Amino acid sequence: MRKLNNRIVKVIKNGKQMTLPVTDEIKLNLGDQYYVSQLDNGEIVFTPLYQDIFSSPEFADLDFSQAEMDFGKFMGEEKLDD
Repeated sequence: MRKLNNRIVKVIKNGKQMTLPVTDEIKLNLGDQYYVSQLDNGEIVFTPLYQDIFSSPEFADLDFSQAEMDFGKFMGEEKLDD
């Protein structure tokens, strides 16, 4: 995990929303989505929202299983399921 120097940011008003600016030290892409939660101690946590590729129509026809591979000769006392 990369440690960043502590930065102080000020909550600003952006239309009807409040915004916490993010410094460019934090690597984000425009359009990334995050779950946001606030802990009992007031700490705000942003967790990346990852796409579930198994339920995405974009990957519906993709076979996620891998073909069995031949790695050559056995090296020791491997047990075979014949």
